[in-house]
Amino acid sequence: MAREFVETLFIEPADISFSGTAVEVPLFTRLIPGGTLGTRHRLRFTTQGKFSVVNDATTLTLRLRYGVSTVAVTVKAIGAPFTDKGIVVKGYLSGDESIAIQAATVVVMTGLSRLQQDGIPTTTLLISENSNGDLNSQITAQFDVSSGSNSFTHYNTTIEKISFIEDPPLPDPDMPGTKIVIVSKLNNLPVDMLRAHTFYMPLTHDLIHSGIGDAIFIRNYATTAVWRDGNAHAITANQPRFSYSGANPRGILFGTSAAESLQLNTANALHDSDPICWIENGVFKYTPSSVNIFNSDGKLNLIGPVYIRDILKLKLGRNLTPTEVTILSSTLT
Repeated sequence: MAREFVETLFIEPADISFSGTAVEVPLFTRLIPGGTLGTRHRLRFTTQGKFSVVNDATTLTLRLRYGVSTVAVTVKAIGAPFTDKGIVVKGYLSGDESIAIQAATVVVMTGLSRLQQDGIPTTTLLISENSNGDLNSQITAQFDVSSGSNSFTHYNTTIEKISFIEDPPLPDPDMPGTKIVIVSKLNNLPVDMLRAHTFYMPLTHDLIHSGIGDAIFIRNYATTAVWRDGNAHAITANQPRFSYSGANPRGILFGTSAAESLQLNTANALHDSDPICWIENGVFKYTPSSVNIFNSDGKLNLIGPVYIRDILKLKLGRNLTPTEVTILSSTLT
C-alpha cells in the first residue's frame, strides 16, 4: 500500500492583471529542478483568479508549459457579459515510468452559470521532456479578441510535489510468530517536524523515497540476504540486500567490500548543514553527533557489515534539540 506525501515547492502570490489584449500573458514562471519528477512523482499546479468578458463568443485559453511542451485548454464565455467570475486552473505533470515521458493534464473550473457544452474543460497529453534537467514551468492566459472589457486577474499559484512511499510488505501470516503490523512512521511525528522533512527513505524492501530523482544501487557481484523466513536468498548484482531478523526489517545491508553504493540525486541536499538521521544496526544516529553517511555527491558508500534503514532529512536551519532527538529516535526505531 502506498502513502502520499505532498510538499509545497513554490508559491507565487503576485497579483497580475491584464485587459484589452489578445496577447498570451504569463501568470507565473518557475524553474523545476532536474530530478524532481523522476519516473513516478507528480507535480500539481493550482492557479486562482477571476475574469470578466463582454461577449459570449469570446474564448479564454489557459496553457501549462513544461520545457518546450504545451498543454492548452480553451474556455467558452458562456453567459457573457459577466464580471469577476472566479476561475481555478489545475495542472498535473506525472512521470510516466520514465524520466523522458510525462502525462500532462490541465483542468479549468469557473464560476460560470453552466458547464461548457462538453463538460468541464480538460486536456490530457503525453509529452516528452527530459525531467533530469532543469526545466521552466509556466501557466499563461490568453483571450481570442482584444476587447477592452475582457480582463483577467491572477491572485495566486502554488506548485506541489506529490510523492509516494510504499508501506513495508505484510509478513507471511502463516509463518510462526509473525505479527502483522503496518506503521506509517512519519505520521507519528509532531506536525512541525513532519512539515520540516524533505526526504524519507524506509529501506525496508525497496528504494522508494519521498525526495528528488531516482535511487541507484551498485554492487558488481551476486550475493545473498536473509529474509523473514530466516533463510538466505540469492540476490543478483546491482540489487540491494534488504534483510530481516525474523519479521523485523533490519534495512539494507552493506558488506565488507567498498564495491557497494547507493546513489541519490544531489538536489536532495543530504550532505548540507541541516540534520539528517538514520537507523544503523538498529541504533538511531543523527548529524552532527555522528558523521554523515552521505558524501557531497549524494552517495552512500559504507564498508560493513552494517544495516541502514529509515533515512530522514529535515530542513530546520539548525541542529536537532534534545527533545527532537528523543522523538525521532522513538519514531524511527
